[in-house]
Amino acid sequence: MNWPSLLMLVFIGLALVLIGYLVGTASVKPAGPADADIIFAAELSTHHALAMRMAGLAGQYSDDPEIRHVAFEIETDRIEQAGRVKGWSDVWKQPPQTAKDVERPALDRVDPAEVTALRRLTGTEFDIAFLQLMLRHDETGIALAKLAVTKARTSAVRVHAKTVRAQQMTEVETLESLLAARTSRTSRY
Repeated sequence: MNWPSLLMLVFIGLALVLIGYLVGTASVKPAGPADADIIFAAELSTHHALAMRMAGLAGQYSDDPEIRHVAFEIETDRIEQAGRVKGWSDVWKQPPQTAKDVERPALDRVDPAEVTALRRLTGTEFDIAFLQLMLRHDETGIALAKLAVTKARTSAVRVHAKTVRAQQMTEVETLESLLAARTSRTSRY
């Protein structure tokens, strides 16, 4: 066999491999999101909006630098995550959903009225109430993330849910420590 014939066979072989790949990938579409993915995105969006609201209040009403710092961290983190979830909804071409549009796997343990009531508090009383509400709120986030880890179809959602769960578990430890320090101060009087 001469070189031109060999080159022609190699070219034909590569063309067949490429055609096979293109036909194979065209017929196998990636799986779209499952209901669990969509519910997680919708719930996390609603959940984070409430966290950002609470953190924003702490930034405004707390005089304690530690509380203001943790509130800033919470707000910044939740803004980034809310953007990510919005991106998923855009890619999935899912309309923005509110909590009433989907089955709620883990009802938030914080009533928005409790958040509004924070505005009437000041000083250590505000700080303690903020920490208690945020702790209850994070427990809901952990439960929501745990559900998504086991039920979500898309790997991006599962990976993000694992990250959310780990991050909020760490945050719970921080909030508990801050709360313990403030409740021990108030119980001395």
